[in-house]
Amino acid sequence: MPVKASRFKLFFEVIFLESYSGLGTSEKVAIDKAIKILADNPRHPSLNIHKAKNVRGKYSTGGRDIFIAYASKNSTCAVGH
Repeated sequence: MPVKASRFKLFFEVIFLESYSGLGTSEKVAIDKAIKILADNPRHPSLNIHKAKNVRGKYSTGGRDIFIAYASKNSTCAVGH
């Protein structure tokens, strides 16, 4: 029986939290859903994850690549790796 991998531990920048607090309810629901999926399975097809071009993360821990994920057609989220 396959063992399910543990959830990823996600950290959020202050700028994200400030922006999130100004969103409407439907936008927050979409982002909350995407974050849960991201924590459970970062390769889930509904996130449409792809590596950002010409962008580097500011933290060296865990790598400096930045990936883009989508909470909805109109909402994007950058994720450091």
